[in-house]
Formats: sequence, C-alpha cells, structure tokens
Amino acid sequence: SMCDRCVWLEAGKVIMDGSPFEVTEAYRENVRSKEEQKMLELFRKRTGKKSFDERLSLEELVFKDEGGNSRRIFDAGEKVNACLKLSSTEAISSVNFSMTFHRTDGNVLLDLDSRFDNVDLGVFDGECEIEIGLGPINFGQDTYEVHVEAYLQIDSEKHVLATIDEVLKVEKPTTLRDDPALFTELDWTMDYVGPSERHNE
Repeated sequence: SMCDRCVWLEAGKVIMDGSPFEVTEAYRENVRSKEEQKMLELFRKRTGKKSFDERLSLEELVFKDEGGNSRRIFDAGEKVNACLKLSSTEAISSVNFSMTFHRTDGNVLLDLDSRFDNVDLGVFDGECEIEIGLGPINFGQDTYEVHVEAYLQIDSEKHVLATIDEVLKVEKPTTLRDDPALFTELDWTMDYVGPSERHNE
C-alpha cells in the first residue's frame, strides 16, 4: 500500500506531520521563501522604485501564479501575472507602460510596451492596480531583472513619470539559457482592476 503519512523534520524537530501532498507542498513553499529572501538580499541595491513626476508613482510590482499566490521564483512554463500598484495625486490619462526583462549580464530578452500594443487604460485617479497577463514564461534558468516605466509620449518626447525594478527567478528550464531565439513570446495583456468608481461604471 502507498504511504499516507509524511513527517517534515528539521534540526531534530518535527515541523509538520500530515499527508504527503500537504507536507511536501509546505516544505517546497518554505524552501522557495528562503531562496527568495536570499535573492532579495543579493539584488537589494538593484530593486526599488523612483518617481520623477509628483502626479504618479509606482508603488509595488508583484508576480503571481495561477492560484493568485505572490512569488518571485517560478518553474519555466508556468503562467505568470504581474500586478502593478500605482497611485496618482490627480486625474491623469494617456499613461503608457513598458516592461523590460533582462539578465544580470545586461542582455535584454524581452521589451514590452503598452503603447505599441495599442493598450489604453483610460484615466488614473487615486490608488489603482493593473494586472498584466504574461502567460507561460519559457526563459532559461537564471535570475532576471524586471524594469517597468510609466511614461507619457508627448510628440516625439518620452516623459518618464515613474519606474520600479524587481527580480524574477526561473528554474527547471525547457530552453537553453543563452539562446534568446528559443524564448517563447509572452502574451502581453493589461486589465485595470483598481477601486476607482469612474473605471467601473
């Protein structure tokens, strides 16, 4: 018969006792959390946010799996959503967003821009959130820096309002690390999910 009990031991202490699935998932989440903390310590100086215009600021960039769980470490091929939280001090429209993925060696793998995809999110006023469906990420195994810009395009001039930088790690690759041609194109979609009533009418 199959084993229906699993015990997680650490430093001689029982951390968890239960079904194999529950204990294994809890252990994997614990390991992932510790790896994320190490990664954040390593890249602390390369993450953060900046605002160049008092009208708008990018507050947080979070990556979520299909279950809605916030994570920074994903297996290649997993579907990923990026949730971008922002706030504005006054109503502002025609804001564009760009998102760049690049390796720590500076090699840009993917450069997305809502303006080129004709995505119009309307007017921002107050606190709101944008959900960006990235689809399955089939990058090679590595740690990637993600740079997001909110900007206005005024004639031929690009006026950057705010930026935010985060890190994302990909494991269990299905592609070669150094062959960008094998990276699957992401499904770049954006939805406004903020609380402002003017956008929910």
